[in-house]
Amino acid sequence: MTPDEAKDLKKVSEHSSTDCETKKMKIGGNKVSFSLTCHKHGGVQLGSGEFVYQKASYEGTLHLEIDNPRIGKRKITTHISGKRIGDCT
Repeated sequence: MTPDEAKDLKKVSEHSSTDCETKKMKIGGNKVSFSLTCHKHGGVQLGSGEFVYQKASYEGTLHLEIDNPRIGKRKITTHISGKRIGDCT
């Protein structure tokens, strides 16, 4: 992600997937929360997430509910974290 992209997270999320629609995105301070709806593999996936960003790191949680004709209904919770390790080369 470039510094210019980081200035407008809503715009970046709009182009991240053609199968998903981001809704209810809220950005306040160092926190981003959102909900999304995806249509893939003949089913519907509903999700929500919240991420907290620090100067050189982030962490967050993503909750997904999947309703897929092949595998049925599933609930998935993913915890994500990352940290800056240096400039890209």
